[in-house]
Amino acid sequence: MQVPVVQLEQIRFLGGGSYGQVFLVYDKQSLRLLALKMNKKDPEKYLYALREAEISLRVKHPFIVEFFDCFQTVESFCVMMESLQLGDLFDYLHPSNKKPIKLDRKQAICVAAQVFLAYEYMHSMHMVHRDLKPENILIDDAGYIKLVDMGFARTVKENGRMYTFCGTIEYMAPETLKKTGYTYAIEWWALGILIFELLTHKTPFKPNSEKNEAIIRNILGDFEPDLTRIRYHDIRSLLHKLLRKDQTHRLGHIYGGPEKIKKHRAFNEINFENLKKRNMKSEYLLNVCDTIRPCNKDEKLEFISKELFDKHVYPHCYVMMRKIKEQEMSKRLSEIETLLK
Repeated sequence: MQVPVVQLEQIRFLGGGSYGQVFLVYDKQSLRLLALKMNKKDPEKYLYALREAEISLRVKHPFIVEFFDCFQTVESFCVMMESLQLGDLFDYLHPSNKKPIKLDRKQAICVAAQVFLAYEYMHSMHMVHRDLKPENILIDDAGYIKLVDMGFARTVKENGRMYTFCGTIEYMAPETLKKTGYTYAIEWWALGILIFELLTHKTPFKPNSEKNEAIIRNILGDFEPDLTRIRYHDIRSLLHKLLRKDQTHRLGHIYGGPEKIKKHRAFNEINFENLKKRNMKSEYLLNVCDTIRPCNKDEKLEFISKELFDKHVYPHCYVMMRKIKEQEMSKRLSEIETLLK
């Protein structure tokens, strides 16, 4: 789908950060609500955004946010994405003015299964995500999840090893922290961290101290997570195998591969074919009743000044990259990487 900027109508501001801003927009031709992410164009953030676009253009999976198009303005690199307005998993687990929510067994294992399928697909495409955390998992209006933020994602080279230090400390595998080279196995470590957090509200290697140094010491040292906090024996068994500090002994690595994870008894109640088709019973899905209600395109109450939107977007659009070819994107990345050296 290619979306000319002139047919977009801004609905509201969704959020922002160091990278830029995200707007909810209405495509007047397709009659769809989309998310417009405007990344600032300083060299490092521009490279990050281009890499995210390169990966996103190549993936299509029910549990990965769909990417439609991208374009440039004088000040920003913009991407058009599927809009999921119910927020991310972190906000779901930590609702404002309410007690934190712990998922029950069925919900937690179903979220884990969806992440597994997304990663299984990416690995089959020789890609790695490298940034799993609740903030990068969005919720759709049916209670399923979708991975977002491919800025750290990469295509894996033939030898299968990577060395870039990236991601979130609490979710990093020992081999990432050691900077000795890592493989797809880091994703299965991160999956174990996520499952633990879904059921306990805490990551397993984080002590009372909030300092990253303490977390790193626990991940690299002799510290072992307290799996007795998980009351389900089969999930404990799964985490014990996913959180092996030696990646060669980690479930999903080398012998048997990811299929070993799928066949673990913790997933016995999940029909993966039905899950791929988004055909699960409601008790396995996240309860979206208490989350943010999707915005109706006719509701104008939260509009930001259209003049403000016009000022930042319309006048400066000088390049429309309609479904950029992978070769062109790779060339752009090489040019920018050369400039940054």
